[in-house]
Amino acid sequence: MHRSTLAALILAGPLLTSACNHETHTLGQHPPGDEAATATITAANAGLASAETANIIDTVGVVAVEPPLGATSAASASVTVPCATLGYGGSGTVTATGTLQNPGDKMEISFNGCTLAGAPIAGTVEATLESRFQNDDGEGYATNYRYQNFTIGAASSLSTISGAILIEGRYDYQTETMTTTRSSNSLQLTRGDMSIDVSKLECIDSYTGLWDDAPFTMECDLTYHSSAMGGTVVATTIEPFRGVGGESRPTSGKQLITGANNSKTMFIAQEDGQHVLVKWDEDGDDSYEGQVQRTWEELKQDILDWGTGKQG
Repeated sequence: MHRSTLAALILAGPLLTSACNHETHTLGQHPPGDEAATATITAANAGLASAETANIIDTVGVVAVEPPLGATSAASASVTVPCATLGYGGSGTVTATGTLQNPGDKMEISFNGCTLAGAPIAGTVEATLESRFQNDDGEGYATNYRYQNFTIGAASSLSTISGAILIEGRYDYQTETMTTTRSSNSLQLTRGDMSIDVSKLECIDSYTGLWDDAPFTMECDLTYHSSAMGGTVVATTIEPFRGVGGESRPTSGKQLITGANNSKTMFIAQEDGQHVLVKWDEDGDDSYEGQVQRTWEELKQDILDWGTGKQG
């Protein structure tokens, strides 16, 4: 789940949840009465928990974009480039207005007619440069991305991203390693009347060498409330995900997802880079009662069937 590693998984059938229809629901809050609810993980929903977690991780890796070429010049300006210039599909454009040269600088990045993994994306991301540095050892930055009416998909598959993600990047000249940390305590993924509220997230990924064929690692810890799961779960990477090539899926790595009464599920990337093993422990005795091997595409189907009762 490295950058666009699971991008197809997300956007083909948005993982993202849907904006909650509760009139009093605000970002980072749950409907009255269920704030303390913790979801129970069972054989029936273990696949869904794995799919939601994998998609959250992938989403935060692909929705925060690098500014178009020229947009980081000292003078504030508006730059418009084709979607393909930034690695997106579609025949539309991406427009960046502003600059990101000095701490406090802001930029608005607007998408019009672009696609990601075949799904339409639209809306605006407001980027604020928090800090940047360059010395003999390397260079880096910290940028806060806030999503404004940002959508993925269309019609019944339309998903919305709200909230903010802080991205901190550092490139080491000696090792030629790029390390990126993404964190948030206020992120909501919504679709229809379904929602995921992320209250805590920290994902760290790195790659060494050229993006296309670089070995990479990724790990992510998060806490989120899922309307489909009926409560909150905690997900922790217990073995970093590893692979080779920025567009490839991981060939090793383990993610543990824990719910009420120590009920849990674990998904494990397989060596072929195509499959994932999903295990579950309903009674919390640390002995897994069952497991199933699935493809990443089948996990995607769990999201396509989200809320229909067909998951599993």
